[in-house]
Amino acid sequence: MGISAAKDTVDAEINKAKTQAGEDTDDDELFQPPPPQPECPICLQPLPIHSTSATVYESCCGQHICGGCSAETSRATQRINDARKAKKNQPLLRPSCPFCRATCARTEKEYMDRVRERMKVDDSNAFHAMAGHYKSGTYGMPKSKSMARKHYERGAELGNL
Repeated sequence: MGISAAKDTVDAEINKAKTQAGEDTDDDELFQPPPPQPECPICLQPLPIHSTSATVYESCCGQHICGGCSAETSRATQRINDARKAKKNQPLLRPSCPFCRATCARTEKEYMDRVRERMKVDDSNAFHAMAGHYKSGTYGMPKSKSMARKHYERGAELGNL
């Protein structure tokens, strides 16, 4: 028996064992190309797969913005405000979302209210953000693994991977 015949025999035995165990022997689904990676809506660069510190969740519009676009918006606002301070008697700009231009939340309560509003419209990113706050006990949320899991699961059901 040659090597390829032995391989065919082993594959047949594995498929037979999977069939007897009630498992699906079709690996086509397993070997599909990965889903497209989400992009920053500003610069269109791919966002990191595990978006922890490299992205910013904007509670106003529900977008994940890359850290570079978020930081550049902050720097631009600061430069404008520095120039306005020098001229005096000009109103200063409040930090705003680089995507929708809504002003950023001033307080933790305002931020959490925005996240809850996004959750009401089934925003998967909002559920993910809320889960992270439960997991770490930030933004006034009690530290709770069970609530974090519940929100992570709901976000996954809505498409957040």
